[in-house]
Amino acid sequence: MAPASNIGEITFALPEQVVTNELLASEHPDWNMARVARRTGVIARHIAGSNETALDLGTRAAKGALSVAGVDAGSISALLFCTQTPDYPLPPNSCQLQDRLGLREDIPVLDINHACSGFIYGISVCSALAGDDGIALLVNGDTYSKIIAEDDRSTKTVFGDGAAATLLRSSPSPGSLLVIDTILGSSGAGHERFMVCHGGARSSESGAAPHITMDGLGMLNFVLEKIPAAIDSLLSRNSLGRDEIDLWVFHQASRVAVDALRGEMSLAEERVILDIEDIGNLVSASIPVCIARARERGQFQRGMRVVAAGFGVGLSWGASLMTVS
Repeated sequence: MAPASNIGEITFALPEQVVTNELLASEHPDWNMARVARRTGVIARHIAGSNETALDLGTRAAKGALSVAGVDAGSISALLFCTQTPDYPLPPNSCQLQDRLGLREDIPVLDINHACSGFIYGISVCSALAGDDGIALLVNGDTYSKIIAEDDRSTKTVFGDGAAATLLRSSPSPGSLLVIDTILGSSGAGHERFMVCHGGARSSESGAAPHITMDGLGMLNFVLEKIPAAIDSLLSRNSLGRDEIDLWVFHQASRVAVDALRGEMSLAEERVILDIEDIGNLVSASIPVCIARARERGQFQRGMRVVAAGFGVGLSWGASLMTVS
């Protein structure tokens, strides 16, 4: 039985509200936004309204994907929603989205919360759930702005809100990305480098505010320590070298993170996508939005080998080797 391992149509939804660096500078005169822009690569980001959630954005993106693909809701055989900012602790976003989209009731639906590695994890889980000749719907969405402290420059300047919806099929179509192999991993010992200590069963013990705490340098060290080795392992078991990859799609964490990975791995600049300037770090939606926008620019050509890699909260990571059909 062939799993749904071809990445087909991807659509995304961004909030209408745009927060520019100029606006942040006016609100926080002590922030050196020129330096922030150089390091993060971000000059603007879309921010959800007070009554706008990842589920709302995910619904818009999913409806767009079904429409663009000409796929009836009844044809979807599995649904996965990856988010760290669900509407409620329970029920899952996926169950609510099943109802909003009018999907069948006899299909598996599931939430995962793997954040920046969530697209790669999501591909693997969706492929397993979809079954024979199925079409799986993977939705990645977050509104980190709702869990960022107003005065936290390290997170407020980097993250944007948004969602992406991806259709995964068992059969290739022109322009689809065939997933050849995937590697996944985690290192929970470093989980304190990126946390929200409020909202779970230990909240009363921690007494913490419901905001992200991030050890930026610790996260960058994690990326440089784990990601090149994981990718080399993926390539090695497929008898490939780094120079045989035509395009690299890393999680768009920040300019400094992408540039550091490129330098550490001695990758040609023109082969590494950097697409963060006007949207910021979109968490698990980062990679699919990056792919969708690169497709629009014509950066994917038939036969190209592509590596996509996500990394972050958990700490966790995942990388997929793909070819363009």
